Amino acid sequence: MEWFIFGDSEPLSETTLRRKLLNYSKRAGLHYVTPHGFRHSYTTLLYLLKVPDVIARETLGHESIETTRNIYTHISKTTVENVIMDSFKKILND
Repeated sequence: MEWFIFGDSEPLSETTLRRKLLNYSKRAGLHYVTPHGFRHSYTTLLYLLKVPDVIARETLGHESIETTRNIYTHISKTTVENVIMDSFKKILND
């Protein structure tokens, strides 16, 4: 028997999934994220975990690495600032 991430042995319909996501985000007081938005979050997480681009591209089914990098990866301002600060700290400590 196959199991699905959303829906046990039968997949949930897209409408049901969207309705559930909207309901949960409202209850949690969070911004609504579409199911497709989770692809962008997943891609960004892979990038932050330093998963090679080729593997990320393969798991997402993109034809080109550029699509994965340039369209699906979103780095927050805080992440950029932290990386820059960490780099300066390394220079100062060496």
